[in-house]
Amino acid sequence: MAFRIGKTPVSISLDRPIIIEEDDMVVVAGGMNNGVFQARAYRNNTRDVWDAGSGWSLVLLAIPLIPLFG
Repeated sequence: MAFRIGKTPVSISLDRPIIIEEDDMVVVAGGMNNGVFQARAYRNNTRDVWDAGSGWSLVLLAIPLIPLFG
Protein backbone atom coordinates (compact mmCIF):
# COMPACT_ATOMS: atom_id res chain seq x y z
CA MET A 1 0.00 0.00 0.00
CA ALA A 2 1.29 3.46 -0.85
CA PHE A 3 0.02 6.81 0.42
CA ARG A 4 1.29 10.20 1.56
CA ILE A 5 1.60 11.79 4.95
CA GLY A 6 1.80 15.46 4.15
CA LYS A 7 4.12 15.57 1.14
CA THR A 8 6.08 12.47 2.12
CA PRO A 9 5.40 9.26 0.17
CA VAL A 10 4.88 6.26 2.44
CA SER A 11 5.02 2.57 1.51
CA ILE A 12 3.82 -0.19 3.82
CA SER A 13 3.49 -3.93 3.29
CA LEU A 14 2.28 -6.27 6.03
CA ASP A 15 0.91 -9.80 6.20
CA ARG A 16 -2.60 -8.65 7.16
CA PRO A 17 -4.86 -6.08 5.47
CA ILE A 18 -3.87 -2.48 6.19
CA ILE A 19 -6.80 -0.44 7.46
CA ILE A 20 -6.17 3.13 6.35
CA GLU A 21 -8.65 5.39 4.56
CA GLU A 22 -8.27 8.93 3.26
CA ASP A 23 -8.25 11.58 6.04
CA ASP A 24 -7.55 9.00 8.80
CA MET A 25 -5.12 10.14 11.52
CA VAL A 26 -2.19 7.71 11.20
CA VAL A 27 1.16 7.23 12.95
CA VAL A 28 3.85 5.16 11.20
CA ALA A 29 7.19 3.74 12.33
CA GLY A 30 10.03 2.87 9.98
CA GLY A 31 12.66 4.77 8.03
CA MET A 32 13.46 6.66 4.85
CA ASN A 33 14.74 4.83 1.77
CA ASN A 34 15.38 6.70 -1.49
CA GLY A 35 12.91 9.46 -0.63
CA VAL A 36 10.11 7.08 0.42
CA PHE A 37 9.26 6.39 4.05
CA GLN A 38 9.22 2.59 4.45
CA ALA A 39 6.72 1.96 7.24
CA ARG A 40 7.20 -1.21 9.26
CA ALA A 41 4.28 -0.52 11.61
CA TYR A 42 1.27 1.76 11.79
CA ARG A 43 -1.43 2.93 14.17
CA ASN A 44 -4.67 4.30 12.79
CA ASN A 45 -5.97 6.58 15.55
CA THR A 46 -9.20 7.28 13.65
CA ARG A 47 -10.23 3.61 13.51
CA ASP A 48 -8.36 2.47 16.65
CA VAL A 49 -6.38 -0.27 14.88
CA TRP A 50 -2.67 -1.01 14.53
CA ASP A 51 -0.39 -3.60 13.01
CA ALA A 52 3.33 -4.21 12.70
CA GLY A 53 5.72 -6.47 10.88
CA SER A 54 7.54 -9.13 12.87
CA GLY A 55 9.67 -7.69 15.65
CA TRP A 56 7.89 -4.32 15.77
CA SER A 57 4.93 -5.41 17.91
CA LEU A 58 6.93 -5.46 21.13
CA VAL A 59 8.53 -2.11 20.35
CA LEU A 60 5.14 -0.46 19.80
CA LEU A 61 3.68 -2.00 22.94
CA ALA A 62 6.70 -1.00 25.04
CA ILE A 63 6.84 2.69 24.04
CA PRO A 64 3.93 3.76 26.30
CA LEU A 65 5.63 2.00 29.24
CA ILE A 66 8.90 3.97 29.01
CA PRO A 67 7.69 6.83 31.29
CA LEU A 68 6.60 4.28 33.90
CA PHE A 69 9.96 2.50 34.11
CA GLY A 70 12.36 5.14 32.78
